[in-house]
Amino acid sequence: VRLTLGMYYVFVLDWLTVFQREQILVLRLEDYAANLKKTIKKVFDFLSVGPLSEQVEAALTKRPMSNTRRAKDKSLGPMFPATRTLLSQFYQPFNSKLASILNKKAFLWSYS
Repeated sequence: VRLTLGMYYVFVLDWLTVFQREQILVLRLEDYAANLKKTIKKVFDFLSVGPLSEQVEAALTKRPMSNTRRAKDKSLGPMFPATRTLLSQFYQPFNSKLASILNKKAFLWSYS
């Protein structure tokens, strides 16, 4: 079942058995999509690889977005409200734990 793929908390817990919290950068796709340049800068800063040159920034930001809805699926229309509610309720405990261990409320993914 693909539902387990959205239980990010479980994966982060696994990573924390190997890495220290400060060694892990967790980003939201929503933030990446909303402000690609800011997200890329955050990654470069986290990795301490120096400032992002204009050439590298241009090369990274001209790439098309991935992880988007396939064209043939767009014809299906938006998600049913009942499905969104069901998924929100299912993931809520996992998202709460993720937000807690990352100390970031943005990972609560409130759809209201």
